[in-house]
This record gives sequence, structure tokens and C-alpha cells, in this order.
Amino acid sequence: MARNSILPKNGQIAFLAVAFLLTASAVAWLGWSAYEGPREASQNGQRNLRLGELSGTITHLDEVLTMSARMAASTGDLEVAGTLPQV
Repeated sequence: MARNSILPKNGQIAFLAVAFLLTASAVAWLGWSAYEGPREASQNGQRNLRLGELSGTITHLDEVLTMSARMAASTGDLEVAGTLPQV
């Protein structure tokens, strides 16, 4: 008895199943990315703000230390370098 040619073959079913799984995975990944994107952007903004604050503090402390060293070098008084202002 001849097989009905309307029904797909086993290889075609497997191919369609794999194609469906890959498509479903891609759609799920895109959905998750759309869901998580704004939250990650907010966290990155907060992190960048904190890094900017820390960068300013580091720059200020560097300038204080540099000026103290310059004062000690110009006056020849090494105690000037040991008396850093409390910041």
C-alpha cells in the first residue's frame, strides 16, 4: 500500500520541530532582553553617577597631596608634608 504523500516525512517533522524550537528560543530571549533592558540601564546610570563622585574625590585628594609635597619641597620643611589637612 502506498503511503499518502500529503503527510510529511519523519525528516521534515524533525526539521520543523528544530526550527520551531529555535524560533521560540529567539523570541523568548528577545522578550527577556526587552524586559531587563530598562532595569540594567537604570543600574548603569546609578553606577556611573557613583563613579563620577568617586573620581572627583580622588582628584581632590590628589591635589591636596600634590600641594603638600610642593610646599614641603619649596620650603625645605619636611614637616609640612606630614601635616596634611584633614579632608
